[in-house]
Amino acid sequence: MFNLFSLYLPIAIAAPLINFGKAAIEQSEEIEKTKQVDLNGILQQHSEAMKNEQSNIDQLEHTLMQLSQQLKRIKDASKFIDLLSTAVPKICQLLQSRNIADVQEAINFFTFAFKLEIANAIVGVQQMLKLIFTKEKAIKDRLLEAFIEIYLNEAMPVDEPNEVDEENFLDYEDDTAQIANAKRNAFHEIRNLSKMISQLNQGELVCAEMLMQEIYHKKKFTAMHLQVLWERYALKLRGTTAEEGRVALVIIGMLASAQPNLIQNDKHLSNLITISLEERSTDCRLVADTCEVLIRAYQLPSTENCHYFFKLP
Repeated sequence: MFNLFSLYLPIAIAAPLINFGKAAIEQSEEIEKTKQVDLNGILQQHSEAMKNEQSNIDQLEHTLMQLSQQLKRIKDASKFIDLLSTAVPKICQLLQSRNIADVQEAINFFTFAFKLEIANAIVGVQQMLKLIFTKEKAIKDRLLEAFIEIYLNEAMPVDEPNEVDEENFLDYEDDTAQIANAKRNAFHEIRNLSKMISQLNQGELVCAEMLMQEIYHKKKFTAMHLQVLWERYALKLRGTTAEEGRVALVIIGMLASAQPNLIQNDKHLSNLITISLEERSTDCRLVADTCEVLIRAYQLPSTENCHYFFKLP
């Protein structure tokens, strides 16, 4: 007798095995898909990293190219400055030319070279002082413009002063911003002018005095300049040395030749006597320069102008 049970039994046993095999295959396929997704993600990340790395390399190459160009410009500028330095002696000779245009161009050159801070440009600037005695109005006018541009045309920013400025202007903290800026500019201009005056010999000082008088008559020295000069002389500004104070007095004396009232003022005369002839009387150069200033201001030895003097202690 044919047994149906024996026929269906293997099928019943094989069905779960087939299902299990399908599940295993599906799980394996799922794992493969996951691995493929992970691999694709890794490849994508690697590709992005390579792109970023290439971008960084390109940026570095661009930066390197810019630095190379800057270095080339610096080298070219250095060569240009060296050429200007070698030209100084020749151009100094042009200051003595009989041709007005040659002299004016030489003045322009030294003005430009000094503003570029070329080392030996000061030599030409000092020789320019002798032109103050020229009879050519065009040359004298250009000379005055040049010195005003160099020494009395401070263009540096004053909103963010450097450490030296802060040290020297602590006394001005209570001033308004506008007044403080004006004082700071005046300080820089007087400091630059003082550096030039301190390097001159006796003959050049005579020329500088004539130049200061002309500039004063053009009203290029303000009340702020005069205040800074007196404060430097009295050593009221922090960091001012005794030599800087003496040079400030020399400049005051030059200006007094044009305007004697700068010294004949009661307060200023009292300061001169108290500071130079009492407090710092051991400084022989300061005492000598003070006497020179008084002589200029009172036009000594003309006796009719000496009535204002009193006996010194």
